[in-house]
Amino acid sequence: MGESDPFVEIHLPNSRQQEWTNVVQDNRNPVWNQIFTFNVQPEDDLIIFYVQDYDIRKNDMIGTGTVELKNVFDDGKFDEWVTIHADGSSTGDIYVVMSIQ
Repeated sequence: MGESDPFVEIHLPNSRQQEWTNVVQDNRNPVWNQIFTFNVQPEDDLIIFYVQDYDIRKNDMIGTGTVELKNVFDDGKFDEWVTIHADGSSTGDIYVVMSIQ
């Protein structure tokens, strides 16, 4: 099995905001350690993480993870592993830290 070139698309779908991590070349255990800022709107109830394998022609979906923003609002922060799923089964986890400011 070959190496992946993973990256994450981060979406607030209701307010149509999105960001992308850097692509980590040839790595099945990437570390991004990047900071993103979103202007969370009242209609935003979740954040979605689309983990993909970069390819010049077409990216391959590794899986998707979601966090309900209510969890972040209630505690003022979120500091947990998020399970990534594809086709009903787990394909891995990403560690996510978020805070409300």
